[in-house]
Amino acid sequence: MNRIVKRILVSTGVVIGVLVLLVIIGVWTGFIIIENNPSGYGFLNATQKEHVLEATTIDGLKADGNVYRVKPAQMKQYLDGRGKVIVYSFIPFCKGEGCVIPAEAYSKCTKAGVELVLIAENYDELFENTTDYPQPVFVIDNHFLGSDSRENYVRLFYDSLVGHSNWSRYDGIFYCFEHGQFIKNFGTLDEAIHCLKSRK
Repeated sequence: MNRIVKRILVSTGVVIGVLVLLVIIGVWTGFIIIENNPSGYGFLNATQKEHVLEATTIDGLKADGNVYRVKPAQMKQYLDGRGKVIVYSFIPFCKGEGCVIPAEAYSKCTKAGVELVLIAENYDELFENTTDYPQPVFVIDNHFLGSDSRENYVRLFYDSLVGHSNWSRYDGIFYCFEHGQFIKNFGTLDEAIHCLKSRK
């Protein structure tokens, strides 16, 4: 009897081990996605939530300590009336090489004669990382897009803003526009600035 129980336990352990290994390989190769990347709104405190407002209009907004939820059509209309603009799809918790502190990004763009529009992808650490940003802070209106999955609502937002087949998430988080026309998105701010400055 003990021998049978031992075999069952060993067999079960082997099966579980193989399944765990398959899940690890699946996640590593991208075939299995476990993380949902929620918007982070639910983790804001009550005071922060009071400062998340609907952007009824974009023109005339100032840096006032609020974060404005924006829809793709609103941003598209705004960009149509502007010249050379970089939309920075800001990931507040990002510490990677391509991510830039918003105030530094603004300073670089201003010196280059390019407008910067900051649109956060989520709320995690957003207030903490935009306290000294001298322009209005926007965040993707994920409720309007019907999703709390960051990957999903970011894709829906930029599909609508730049055109479904015109961009790839892997190309970067800096989106170049000229008179409302999408040009290309880049992995670094310097590349995006160079792209716009080189256009006559």
